[in-house]
Amino acid sequence: MGHALGEARVDPAPLLDLIARIRRREYGTVDSLLVARHGRLVVEEILRRLVPEGRAHTVQSVTKSGGLSLLVGLAIAEGRVGLDDRALDLFRATSRSRATTTASAA
Repeated sequence: MGHALGEARVDPAPLLDLIARIRRREYGTVDSLLVARHGRLVVEEILRRLVPEGRAHTVQSVTKSGGLSLLVGLAIAEGRVGLDDRALDLFRATSRSRATTTASAA
């Protein structure tokens, strides 16, 4: 964890405190912690051992919406989609593109 944090100019103290709190289950059961800065992964803590074997666990909405927001933001920044684009049209374009690629490969 240290080397990547230093390169990213991240103070490790708050992150170490957060990891300690997670291990004490102050936030419930947490499977992992990932922190990215400037496009690089600087913290990756896998804490699965805190989840009892065979026990189902939930994936919180922030995981799904945060990931989708990140991907949409990147697509906008790269000019692949615009703020006025309709989501349904994007799915149709992807579907047509896959159909063309599949037909070309055959």
